[in-house]
This record gives sequence, C-alpha cells and structure tokens, in this order.
Amino acid sequence: MKLVPDSDKFIDKLAYKVYTTTATVTENILAHAASAIMAKTSVHEAIGGFDESIVFVEDHPYVRAASKVAKFGFIKKEYVIVSVRRYDKDGRWRTFTKYILAELYITFLGPIKSNIFQYKFAHYEDEKLVQKK
Repeated sequence: MKLVPDSDKFIDKLAYKVYTTTATVTENILAHAASAIMAKTSVHEAIGGFDESIVFVEDHPYVRAASKVAKFGFIKKEYVIVSVRRYDKDGRWRTFTKYILAELYITFLGPIKSNIFQYKFAHYEDEKLVQKK
C-alpha cells in the first residue's frame, strides 16, 4: 500500500511516507486503514459492519476487527492518490497532531465516540464547487 499526496510539498510526501511505512510494518500486529478498504460481505457481516457510534478514525477499529476474523493486508503493488485539502484548510501540524493523538487514543482507550478532537467534516469543499450548487 502506498499513499501518494496530490501535493509536491516535501512535508506532505514525508508525512505519507511515514504513515505508509508505519502501517505496512505493523500490518500484522495492529491493522490500519488507508483511504480504501475492501472486505468480503461475509467479513463485513461477521464484525457487524461499521460502528456508526464512532465519530473519528472509524476505519481503524473496522479493519482491526476484520483482521481478527480474516486475512488482512495491504495491496502493495498499487497506490492511492490522496487529497491534502484538509492540511491546507486546517493546517498540517494541527492535522498531523490530531491523527497521532487519535491513533494513541484508539490503541489504548478504544474507539473514539465523542468529538474530543473537534474534527470537522465536509468543511473544506472547493469554494468554486459550493458556488455552483
């Protein structure tokens, strides 16, 4: 699995390289989601689907549960281009910090079911797209 930012900034490339490397090295110990998840229906049903009470980083608990009932791993020959809009809108260090703290939280305390990280959704839409609506 390789995440590639839609940015030429060194900090973005470094951040995604660190995440990709960490997630790949730990995939057999602590499963991580990475922008796209594929699961068989039987696995999805066996773990009860997504827990809709989780408000932030809900994909990690999902793949961690799935990895306990089925084979888990990244598709290593492909890559996914990811947007850096959130970094541009919210700030890179603020966003990186939230993700790191969220990782620690779910690892030691479990799924995040309150908005303690004040993570906003859909607030970074392209203003040109919003004006067309």
